Amino acid sequence: MAGGAVCACLKIWLSRRNSHVDRNFPNWQAQDGTRSPRAWLGSLRARLLLSVLGAIGLVSVVMGLALSYSSRSEMLQARGGDEFRSAQIEAKALSEQLLTRQMLLANLVRHLGETIGPTPAAVTHFLASKQATLNMFPQLIAVGNDHQVWVSFRESIQTLERLPSGLKDELKEVLISGRPAVFSQHSDPETDEPMVLLIAPILIDGTVAGALIGSLRLGSSVGVSSEGQFSASDIRNTTVPLSVTVDQHGRILTHPLSSRRGAMLSTEAGFGAAWSSASLNHHESDKGSSSDFVASVSSDNYLVVSAPVSGTGWSVWRRVPIAGIMAPINEALRFSFQVAAALVLVLVGLWWFTVHLVMQPVDQLHRKAIQLAAEQPQESVLPWPQARGEIGDLGRVLQAFVEKRLAAEHSQNELQQRLQSMMEASPISFAFTREQKFELVSRSFSELFDASPEHVIGLHTRVIYAASTDFEQLGQRVARIFQAQRQFDEVLAMQSFGGRAFLGRLKGRPVNWSDRGLGTIWTVEDVTDEKAMQQQLERAATIDALTGLFNRSHMEGYLQRLIDEPTRRTASILVMFDLDRFKAINDTHGHQAGDAVLQEVASQVRQQVRAHDMVGRLGGDEFIVLLEGCGEEFAAKVGVAIQQAISSIRLPWNGQALSVGASLGLAPFQDHYSNLAHWIRAADLACYQAKSRGGASVVVARARVSQDAVVVDSGV
Repeated sequence: MAGGAVCACLKIWLSRRNSHVDRNFPNWQAQDGTRSPRAWLGSLRARLLLSVLGAIGLVSVVMGLALSYSSRSEMLQARGGDEFRSAQIEAKALSEQLLTRQMLLANLVRHLGETIGPTPAAVTHFLASKQATLNMFPQLIAVGNDHQVWVSFRESIQTLERLPSGLKDELKEVLISGRPAVFSQHSDPETDEPMVLLIAPILIDGTVAGALIGSLRLGSSVGVSSEGQFSASDIRNTTVPLSVTVDQHGRILTHPLSSRRGAMLSTEAGFGAAWSSASLNHHESDKGSSSDFVASVSSDNYLVVSAPVSGTGWSVWRRVPIAGIMAPINEALRFSFQVAAALVLVLVGLWWFTVHLVMQPVDQLHRKAIQLAAEQPQESVLPWPQARGEIGDLGRVLQAFVEKRLAAEHSQNELQQRLQSMMEASPISFAFTREQKFELVSRSFSELFDASPEHVIGLHTRVIYAASTDFEQLGQRVARIFQAQRQFDEVLAMQSFGGRAFLGRLKGRPVNWSDRGLGTIWTVEDVTDEKAMQQQLERAATIDALTGLFNRSHMEGYLQRLIDEPTRRTASILVMFDLDRFKAINDTHGHQAGDAVLQEVASQVRQQVRAHDMVGRLGGDEFIVLLEGCGEEFAAKVGVAIQQAISSIRLPWNGQALSVGASLGLAPFQDHYSNLAHWIRAADLACYQAKSRGGASVVVARARVSQDAVVVDSGV
């Protein structure tokens, strides 16, 4: 009765409350009467200003990005052409140097093979007379076909140097093939500069008699940048342009830092992606070498170009930081944006002044609305604006609306006072919530949660639940029940504001089934004591008081339900056993000793079975175990484990150790068992057979086609 009356009153109150606007016009004015930034952003002036600024800003950004992209592309294209031409000049210079020295070596070996015998003395005399040629090679070595050094010149001076280390395999290849070759993976032992070795065979009547080895430093000799022009920090920070020479495999031949010579170009900052792209295009086009490919690759940080070195398979690669290339364009764009921003500010200022003049009537109406919302004394309220057009119509509508609101507020106050009086006097713990917040609570409700009504109102409803997960799941269940237009009724774990935990029976229903947004009425009742008593009764009905195992009635009920489910019963095995020598313990030591033994047996059996297996006491010293979802072999192992565990019991009692044995019978369920009695009888007969063998044994029962006859197999 009380709940229905409250629900009816709330419907009336909510309908009236929602029929007019909130008396506090949100975000119009701060508490001190000043306009807040949030309120200003919601004004018409601000929206017009932001729309104009947004449009101008969007156009400026789009034009700036388009200009930047166009300028960037043109600048990179132009700079890429310049860098490519520089790389071509370096590659051409290196190619000419190599070609010149190859021709010199070819002339020398041709003259040696045609006019001079290949003896060390003759070769030494001949080469010593060619001082101009010696000046072209930092080192020149003549060797025989037995790899013995005939003569060696360094910086045009005859020396006694041996064959450079690591050159034997390459020299052997030339002596065998009889063809000249160029090898790049060497460095000058004195200057540590990268060095190219040119090897030309000396042929006499078509037979290789020896070879000339001329060196060429890839640095000072061919105009490649030396290490002194760069610092290690410059190379690591990639703040300056960088030029390197690589062979056909991508191995660096020349580099300003000697530590990087011999490394792969793909490991050098800025070159990795360009080299991979060049190699991929080379494989796809099936050209002779990757050096034939001319790359102009722009990444996020670098402009990379390459040019091939003719006749070698090498290539020259140059890397230029894009930041340095784009610095002039960025500076020009920055200046353009500054000029555009200044022009925008001037235009916005002129637009703002024009809007201010047009908005004067709107401002007057706005101030009037703010004063009404603040409920200032009637004599201090500004008069309603007298204007024409839309502003005048809006003022008259607002004036009529305010008068109706005052009448509605008076009626609402009377209704709220009646509701408050009803809640103060009601013994029922109920609350009204909307949008998961308490709006009205009875005194009984607040006292149940150790708080005052004023403290509870406005709080989120999750505060009364013991666990946040319970509250999250509750919302889904409530929505489903209310959708079916049924009352919610559940027992949940709750907690008072003082930390007291209890079980509360929560009931609820919407104020209006068709519009649940109007709120919900809830009642709460403390049912902790009732639930505790109910649980005690349920435990007493299913649990054996002495052992804590399931009692006979619960086991028989569960087994019968299992038989009624064909999919579960076919893989279930029943184990029955009683204790050997138990009667002697009762007769000799008394029933207290017997009870202690039964409790120890129950504990041992629980340790041998799985967590979901059921263990019960039928009465006296008879026990039963249900094994579900297992085969006979596994069940037999469990039976043996139970028998051994019971046999190992040594219970101290008055200076003696009490022990018992067990005889177990296992009965797998058979489809022709028509009822529970047949299944239990099969397990009981198997247990009897085990006991007839002297006890302490396990027997598995096998049933014939007949429902009554049972044959017991040999023990396990």
